[in-house]
Amino acid sequence: MKTLFVSGSDTDVGKTWVVGAIAALLASRGSSVQVVKPVETGVTDSANSDVQGVLNNCSNVLVSGYTLFSYEKPIAPVAAAEAEGQSLNLSSIVERVVELPKADWRIVEGAGSLASPIDSDGADWRDFAEALGVNWTVLVVADRVGAIGQARMLYAYSAFRMPYGGAIGGGLVVKIPLLNRLTTPLFDRRDAGLTRTLRTFSPNEKTLNLANNDYLSLASHPKVIESAKRSLEKYGCSSSASPLITGFGPAHSELLETLKEWHGFESGMVWNSGYVANQALLGSIPRKDDLVLADRLIHKSMISGILASGARLMRYRHCDTGHLEELLEKNATGDRIVFVVTESVFSMDGDYPDLKKIAELKERYGFFWIVDEAH
Repeated sequence: MKTLFVSGSDTDVGKTWVVGAIAALLASRGSSVQVVKPVETGVTDSANSDVQGVLNNCSNVLVSGYTLFSYEKPIAPVAAAEAEGQSLNLSSIVERVVELPKADWRIVEGAGSLASPIDSDGADWRDFAEALGVNWTVLVVADRVGAIGQARMLYAYSAFRMPYGGAIGGGLVVKIPLLNRLTTPLFDRRDAGLTRTLRTFSPNEKTLNLANNDYLSLASHPKVIESAKRSLEKYGCSSSASPLITGFGPAHSELLETLKEWHGFESGMVWNSGYVANQALLGSIPRKDDLVLADRLIHKSMISGILASGARLMRYRHCDTGHLEELLEKNATGDRIVFVVTESVFSMDGDYPDLKKIAELKERYGFFWIVDEAH
């Protein structure tokens, strides 16, 4: 029996469509095909499950299907299980798949993205594919803006543990044609009265705006505006080059020196945005064979950098230093370089981690600690 694993860059990128197309093709050539969804979330009716959809579309007696664990909430597998008072475990998921009847081909589809955690220890679908020992891996990226970057990051994340042409076999990155996948949901939202429209918001409106990041209204403060005018007259509207060429001017140097003085640091770097700073830092310092333990709710900019680095990513439960300590005890051994990544304040939730406790863990385990203090 040959095993094909299908995963992707995110949820709703067309993985099930790919599974159905491959199953139909193999069955048309006389092979018995088993379609397996180990974990499915967002299922309120088994008749509407992804596997049932594949079976309905294939209409071939050679294709059978199984959904092993299903949960109602359309969220990450571990969180969906926890919401129903249950838990997921990598080994039990693999065992359930192995116990299924045999077929010529077994096509297994992961829920969500390749990096979605599937047990409380932070294992994800990459770990699952390795544990199951699949023969081939198909990685799916939606055909839309950013597809090239998504495909390269997905490949980089998979290549360390799922080497193409190696133990787990060959791989393929598939871009799915959009067809009606964009227009149909838009029409559905329109018919349900859920569409939104942009409106011009004037900063001079007498409105208390609690939806932006200008917490102290500094953007319209007279002193800030006057200073900006003087800067434009003196330096112009652009640095016109990267800092390494000719784009690091006196204003940048003065800003950097001021920031260093405020924070008491001997050195530093100024980036054009916090997103780019996170992405560059975490994409260059961690390397292959390193381990990054990250809070489950860290910002996408940090995830983007970690995935590009090639390091192993494991997520601990949000603001749960106990779970972080468990993962450190299991994984911070030998000469392995370990990074712990979190935020000082999680802006979407308004909560924050126990930084003193993490500092204590750092003293004990000696990991490299990276904190995003954007908020």
